[in-house]
Amino acid sequence: MKTSITFITHTATPGGAELALARYIEGASDVDVEVITFEDGPLWRDLESSASAKVIVLRGGLLGQLRELRAAMKRRRDRIFIGNSMRGSFYMALAQDRLTTSLYWARDQLVASSMSRVAVALTRWVTLTRVSGCLANSISTERTVRTLKPRLDTRVVYSPSGIAADDTQHSRQFAARPTRLVFLGRLAPWKGPDLAVRAVAALIAQGHSVTLTVAGGPLFGEEAFDDSLRALAEELGVSKSVEFLGHVAEVRPLLDRHDVLLHCSTVPEPFGQVIVQAMAAGLVVVAADSGGPKEIISDGVNGFLYATGDLSALTATVRSALEGEPSALQSLSDAARERARHFDDAHCITEITQAVVELGLKEAALVR
Repeated sequence: MKTSITFITHTATPGGAELALARYIEGASDVDVEVITFEDGPLWRDLESSASAKVIVLRGGLLGQLRELRAAMKRRRDRIFIGNSMRGSFYMALAQDRLTTSLYWARDQLVASSMSRVAVALTRWVTLTRVSGCLANSISTERTVRTLKPRLDTRVVYSPSGIAADDTQHSRQFAARPTRLVFLGRLAPWKGPDLAVRAVAALIAQGHSVTLTVAGGPLFGEEAFDDSLRALAEELGVSKSVEFLGHVAEVRPLLDRHDVLLHCSTVPEPFGQVIVQAMAAGLVVVAADSGGPKEIISDGVNGFLYATGDLSALTATVRSALEGEPSALQSLSDAARERARHFDDAHCITEITQAVVELGLKEAALVR
């Protein structure tokens, strides 16, 4: 008998959490899945049209949506409910009753440096108080959950990043030293794309012939920041060396055209799907040494780490990679592909389902 799971999400914007959920649903053939969403959009419509999941869109204003959610949850007492985002989990916690089996999928660092103090407080005193258990997308995220609720049953499960088993099979050849850098991700201040632009400007000033591709777009009202990045490239005199692509749907072809990924989050990255994607493609990854990236990368073995938020350290680390011998970069690239195999989608999906079933059955037994 299939396990019945209902995911609750507040948005249809294709951010990391939403894309990871879509990958899970598409790959989890042994569960019965539906999505309840506060916002309609192509991501959820595509899932429903492909028969991967039933999608229920809550209509009206927020209060009406919460009433509709509460009624829907009461009609589905045999299902395990999972909040797919901080806000979605908060709404779920408000709507559920004591007979509900619910889990919070923590995809954010639950600390004031990563979100507002109000958000941390609401998550601690409402969401984590009412849910039955928690899924965390990294050991780092799990620690922040346990700091707020030490006794909550929490399991670490890594997000599906779009990695198939054969994506790591092809060795990347470094016949010459790398010159093509890429920043891939949402254009938000905390993601640090401005650090990537500044680092490239510093490297060019030092005589390195490099280019930077910035791939990604603003998702949550961050268009002004996007504009400021282009202005920054002009101001630093590197506009001809920095290309802005906007959102890129097909990531692998983009990665295959580059040598080095710059991952520049200025606060701890909860996990780092982009890092796993780049490692699977054999790129040299340079990432901040906190959060999920520190769990994924062994510094100097399968990638490079630098002090979070430190432009000088980022520039020096990238320069070291650019000046590395091709044979050393080849070894690092091969080790990166080997590490990425641990995060292939099939493996992640199996572990997620297993954790959901274990946590859900445990709570169901207690309720009954």
